[in-house]
Amino acid sequence: MSVREPANPRVLALHYRVANNDDVIYRTAERSVHRRDGFDVVMDDGRVVFEFHDHYPSEESARAGVRDFIDEWDFQADLAVGARKFRLEFVRAEIVDRHPVLGDRHVPSWVTLASLRPPAIPLPVDYPRPPERMTIDPEDVLFVAMRQRYEVYSRDPTTLTAVAYFCLTCLEGTVPKKGRRKAVAELYGISYRDLQRVGALADQK
Repeated sequence: MSVREPANPRVLALHYRVANNDDVIYRTAERSVHRRDGFDVVMDDGRVVFEFHDHYPSEESARAGVRDFIDEWDFQADLAVGARKFRLEFVRAEIVDRHPVLGDRHVPSWVTLASLRPPAIPLPVDYPRPPERMTIDPEDVLFVAMRQRYEVYSRDPTTLTAVAYFCLTCLEGTVPKKGRRKAVAELYGISYRDLQRVGALADQK
């Protein structure tokens, strides 16, 4: 029996696992399935599998197909549990041959990862749920800048005031100067009272 590359490959699924982080430990979770456009997200206690409805002929194309979804998930998790405390690490792809040759077999591609370090925080939190809808634009310069600044804060909590001032300044820069803060509140759906509070705290600190 020979081993060969599939002549007409199809990616059935991509397997990931939740990367551990010394700052957080996640609760044991039962298997759950979340149906999204083009794939199902199967979560099972730290393991995440994307089971595809759409056709992808290669591991690379399948991973590209879920890249924006994973980035959205990362972003929403950053806000829920803290920056970079939830990330997915790729493990392997399940690939089959849609037209196999009798007597041949195909071994799916695998990626071996280093062992994860044990968590250091005893208080567990829930795994962030997969996003219901896409909210970010990875090409948006303003969003990228504020996200990067937030990640700096996650590594150095003493910069909280600087992050608040930076993000507020970025938002205010997108509207006319007159009535700027109210315009930001209306444009982005942010509480005007909260914006005023952030401005006061950042200035006084």
